Amino acid sequence: MMIIRELEKGNIPEVVALLLICRAFLGTATAEDLTGYLESNKVDWKLFYDIVRAHKIRPVVNKVFSEIKINAEVSGRLQADCMQITLSNFEHYRELLRLSELFQRAGITAVPYKGALFSLQFYNDINLREFSDLDFLIYPRVEDVHAIRKVMEDAGYAIGFEAPEEFQEFYISHIREFKFLMFVNGKRRFLAEFHSLLNDPVFETAIPIANEYLFTDLKEEVLSGNKVQLLSPTKHFIAMLSHHGIREQWTSLKNVMDLAIVLKDGAMVDWNYVWECSHTYKFSRVLSIGVDMADALLGVQMDMPYKKAGSITPWLRKLFVRHQYTVDRTWRNNFGLKLRSKDSAGDKYRMITRHIGYLATPSILDYKFVRLPKPLFFLYVFVKPIRMMRGG
Repeated sequence: MMIIRELEKGNIPEVVALLLICRAFLGTATAEDLTGYLESNKVDWKLFYDIVRAHKIRPVVNKVFSEIKINAEVSGRLQADCMQITLSNFEHYRELLRLSELFQRAGITAVPYKGALFSLQFYNDINLREFSDLDFLIYPRVEDVHAIRKVMEDAGYAIGFEAPEEFQEFYISHIREFKFLMFVNGKRRFLAEFHSLLNDPVFETAIPIANEYLFTDLKEEVLSGNKVQLLSPTKHFIAMLSHHGIREQWTSLKNVMDLAIVLKDGAMVDWNYVWECSHTYKFSRVLSIGVDMADALLGVQMDMPYKKAGSITPWLRKLFVRHQYTVDRTWRNNFGLKLRSKDSAGDKYRMITRHIGYLATPSILDYKFVRLPKPLFFLYVFVKPIRMMRGG
């Protein structure tokens, strides 16, 4: 764990204060550590609040603020925010249960994860995490996507991935996420995302983590009177690793906090299985980076020996670069981190060559720009850069 003097190198006081608050929540720092730092350093509380909000950990910070009197103005804002977060979380939880029941009636396998279920499974409290979407894992079958579309439209949702009829089958076969939205009085109330594959084989993992692999030990539980199919804690954690680490490269403190919560209660998941999975699907360095960050920033360590990642400085630098919106999935800004996080030189080479090959694969934007017949899709290697230069 980095001592306060080390945290202060390259971090503003607002970030150091936030990290000490997270440590107090996790039990790796005392109230005296926190109050002592605040008494000795000037904190811009408006900026502090902006950082907390950007990293989506207001409930965690609010809990510490309720136990340790720190700043009345920020405390009041956090309390008001968390009341709204609580209402939103329960609304999403009820909607998740409603949709799960509709899928069961229709004979569709759609397994909820992230969001409310991760909060319940690992935080033991639906209100200690911020989340805003409904996420489901599905089989990568065109017929399943069509069946889900019917259920969702009947349930009051609008489709969020419209594609021309002649391009739809190709689109469904190549896209990992399918979105549906519900609007009430012109405002978005729910966004439901259905993931047919956790990782992009071009941008993220050489060997994608298939949903069939995650579904091997599904169990049915009764939640609030509803039967719901759930991932095991270990598989759920692996699914979250794919988002927090492989995809987002640990660029949000919320992601590192989630990992620290799981590490703190080592019995929640089978860590031998997790590491074995990381070697099979080639993301062991990504996992090591996250574990090293949880140790350095939050003081939560892994109980079993593992191969450390080495330098995590690029990830630490990226973590607090932006204070308005933390998660950055753009190709340009994340390519370097993803390349550095690969397990081997061969994996780095494959990532680069697959990026090149991807240029010939049409997206829906490319297809709408120039509609070519499928046998001529290889020509999109020329179409794509022209569309992008024209701002399409």
